Formats: sequence, C-alpha cells, structure tokens
Amino acid sequence: MSDKWLEELQEKVANCWEWHSPALQVTFRYTKPDEDDVFWEIWAYPAVQEIVGGKEDGESVWSGFNFDVSGILERL
Repeated sequence: MSDKWLEELQEKVANCWEWHSPALQVTFRYTKPDEDDVFWEIWAYPAVQEIVGGKEDGESVWSGFNFDVSGILERL
C-alpha cells in the first residue's frame, strides 16, 4: 500500500496549524498496524524550539499554537 495518503494527511494537518511565534515545523510520528489490526497511530506535535538571547538563552520550549480541527475535518 502506498503511503501517499499519509503525506497528504501531514500536509492537511500542517495547514491547520497556526503558530504563535516563528516555528520550523510540525513533527509527525506514526506506527503501522500490526498483523491483526488495521488502525494506524499517528502523532502530530510542535517541534521543540530553542530560545536565543535574553536570560532564557539556550532553553528549549514549546511554541504556542492554535489548531483548526474543523479545518482538518472539512478537508478529509
């Protein structure tokens, strides 16, 4: 089976993601189904970013974001 649908899903998810600050990417991980199962597990989450400058210089943080769930449902 082609994983083209997975690439399309990742693009749809990324397009529904609105960052509160400059960010590089949405990170994706997935697990293919076992022999006895047909369901995939797919995780999408913001990449950890490093603060540059100031008293928190070098700290790793999550960037705030909004995710438009209705946008992803409309596109499925």
